[in-house]
Amino acid sequence: MGTSSANKFSCFKRRDQLDALVDSFEQDLSSRLDELVAYCNGYANSILSVTGADDDQYVCNRINAVLRQHAILVDALPPAES
Repeated sequence: MGTSSANKFSCFKRRDQLDALVDSFEQDLSSRLDELVAYCNGYANSILSVTGADDDQYVCNRINAVLRQHAILVDALPPAES
């Protein structure tokens, strides 16, 4: 996380301007996270599309482990289409 520049500048934004900046950050982050989830789901589905039924759970477990390792929390991967 960034650090405050409170001691470096004499011209600071008002609280409402800061709120607007943080709101913009939150919207951008939400959009990027949605894109990341879509990417992860698509990639996982492409891998699952080439697995046999016996390997589906194994692959899901591996993918979930990778996501947990990188602190990307996805509720659940969609099941592979038959």
